Amino acid sequence: TDGLCVCCACVLLSLSYAARATRCVVLGSGGGFVPAALRQAQRDAGIGAESETVLVDGDANPPGAPQPNYHAGGAARSGGFRAAWPEVELVRALTDDAVELLRARWGAADAIDVLVIDADHTHAQSLRDAELWLPLLRARGGVAVLHDTGGCAMGCAKTPGVLRARGYDVVNLPSFGDGIALVRAP
Repeated sequence: TDGLCVCCACVLLSLSYAARATRCVVLGSGGGFVPAALRQAQRDAGIGAESETVLVDGDANPPGAPQPNYHAGGAARSGGFRAAWPEVELVRALTDDAVELLRARWGAADAIDVLVIDADHTHAQSLRDAELWLPLLRARGGVAVLHDTGGCAMGCAKTPGVLRARGYDVVNLPSFGDGIALVRAP
């Protein structure tokens, strides 16, 4: 996987499938495992034709970090991601820029069923991603999943507490793999 434990991926797949999520958005990507799981859940739920999965990746990993290898599109380079899930839309942009592009396309609210925030792992940017993207969640049933919220040294582990203090419904599972938090609008 791309750092997301298999148990966390099962939660994401189950959320998408059970909610019959017509629009899933993933911020950050690793190896494309998360958007593939969400898209497969849409297919399995029988809503593939009426649904979309969008992967936002700025391809801006820190120096020395491995670069995402599926952007080129070739099956050999992508581990099969682009070949198996070609309908996953890839938005090559930083999350701050992509939110404006997609907000213009979808409107200001009620646009996203399942949102995964797993891009920049600093506290400031993970909180900014939440502030920018959470308003796009569907008011009824939309859920965001924040990754790496466990007791690790990454700053994004602080974000669930800040969102809870701001009135969001937050269930943080810090010992679940690397930690995930489920977030709904108040």
